[in-house]
Amino acid sequence: MRKRILIADIGSTTTKALLFELGQESVRLLGGADAPTTVEAPYNDVKIGLLQAVSRLEEQLDLPLTEEKHSIIRASEHLDGLLATSSAGGGLQMLVVGLVKTMTAESAQKAALGAGAVLLDVMAQDDGLEMYERVTRIKELRPDMILMAGGIEGGAVLEVALLADLLVKADPKNRLSDAKIPLIYAGNSDVRPYFESRNHPFDVRFVDNLRPLMEKEDLNPARLAIQEVFLNHVMTQAPGYKEVQDRVSAPILPTPLAVGKALELLAKEEQVNVMAMDIGGATTDVFSVYEGEFYRTVSANLGMSYSSMHVLAETGINNILRWLPAHLKEDEVRNWIHNKMLRPTTLPVSADALKVEQALAREALRLALEQHFSLTVALRGHKREGDAFKSNVTFFGEEVLFGMKDIDHLIGSGGAISHAPTPLQAAIMMIDSFLPSGYTRLSLDRSFMLPHVGVLSQSDEESALRVLRNICLKPLGSVIAPVSGYANQNEKIGRLQLQGNKGTEKAMDLRFGHLYVLPLKDGEDAQVNISGHWKLNYGKGHFKGFSGQVKGGDIGLIIDLRGRPLRLAKNIDDQREQTENWLVKVEMGGQDHES
Repeated sequence: MRKRILIADIGSTTTKALLFELGQESVRLLGGADAPTTVEAPYNDVKIGLLQAVSRLEEQLDLPLTEEKHSIIRASEHLDGLLATSSAGGGLQMLVVGLVKTMTAESAQKAALGAGAVLLDVMAQDDGLEMYERVTRIKELRPDMILMAGGIEGGAVLEVALLADLLVKADPKNRLSDAKIPLIYAGNSDVRPYFESRNHPFDVRFVDNLRPLMEKEDLNPARLAIQEVFLNHVMTQAPGYKEVQDRVSAPILPTPLAVGKALELLAKEEQVNVMAMDIGGATTDVFSVYEGEFYRTVSANLGMSYSSMHVLAETGINNILRWLPAHLKEDEVRNWIHNKMLRPTTLPVSADALKVEQALAREALRLALEQHFSLTVALRGHKREGDAFKSNVTFFGEEVLFGMKDIDHLIGSGGAISHAPTPLQAAIMMIDSFLPSGYTRLSLDRSFMLPHVGVLSQSDEESALRVLRNICLKPLGSVIAPVSGYANQNEKIGRLQLQGNKGTEKAMDLRFGHLYVLPLKDGEDAQVNISGHWKLNYGKGHFKGFSGQVKGGDIGLIIDLRGRPLRLAKNIDDQREQTENWLVKVEMGGQDHES
């Protein structure tokens, strides 16, 4: 039996409604429509924007989905259910407080981000602020919710109580109403009596300590509590959400949390580690699922329009110029970036403007990945016994849980990536910024459908998987790159042999410093063998080469022999010539080539 499910993502600026038809062994996207989100003045009712999007979908499909003159969405003979995700009104805005910045505060930060929150601030006893500065800052924030942690079990009590006293003195106000601010306490349980014995302005919930031991982190109870409070308290205070909540057939999820559920589903089904990027106008999100654990970071002020000047300030002009041909002068590039900030909705109308936008995207994504890895470090505050036979990844001298060599599937989304003129341009931007190594599959979420998949997975995993594979993700192909090692420019470093299961064959010599793009269609797998070289390691060690099955896509197979990290010339002018040589084939429209 087939059923029709309407799924809406109520975003900060746009509400996107999609209608799916789900069968026992198939799924179809019947249509989709957008409308401006109406959570703010003059409407102050999120339901209005949702109904506008659904009304447009009705017109598109000539199918009634609403009742009473487009004022109600409910199950009917034409519609079997409504699901929704939301980041409207700024999303779930949280203040995180911990005792030590690099321990309990960092663990609490991970818990909040993993639950889909937008972090207003992360405060700790050792954050460098004076007491009065913290009080002033907390008063200014007006969060939806506070997550507080501090002390291992049986550990610090007085210091954590003083931190709680700071929150009481600050007396922050709720962003959406006059109700008490929910405060989730996930610290040393010995401090709970402090909250029970004092008058305070919070609606306190106690959950298990998220850092019960120095060497143990348990984020799930805090994450679940954040989700429960978001649904039952924060959402009910937001304008218009109560009526939407009464109509949905499963809980409304914060958009980033829904993305996480979609990626967890993909990682579980394929038994792989997954990473996704979403580059927006003001922020860039990076999501990853490594060994079943979900990680998320939001890089505020790293975006393509509102935050373009911040990207320039953070990375420096030379890091943007290195991706651009020599005829584009520094002043021209600066002016374009300034204008993008002032006129955020403008699109590039020339080839040069597109190059500047894509150079900016590379740097925003690179910086966002750095921030992501800075939050996936191994637990601080305790010594771990190392494995003498395992080389741990380091990030600025600290051990991280995983690196790009551990990522099996990389997914791109967001305007600069999703709307690149050619799939090859999108893929090269993803590769240049994230530098995947070993063997990695590449996909695009062109329409940012991952939130819709994630919320559907709560009630129908099988259908969610079919949407993910058949509709949401567009396979670009695969990339193979050495994990480490360098050779001389143009030095022959091996021979490639490719045998596809649908007739594609290729044999060729490979030279260091080059990019190769080989045709391999979507749905075609191939056995690829690259002979070993003493200078390069593809993941199994030097001399080992590469041998394995690879998957095709819109582009095929990319062999990236530019080194990890990229070996760039020392002089900026030489760098620009070097990258232009790499990118020239992309500019030519993505013909299959060997360079």
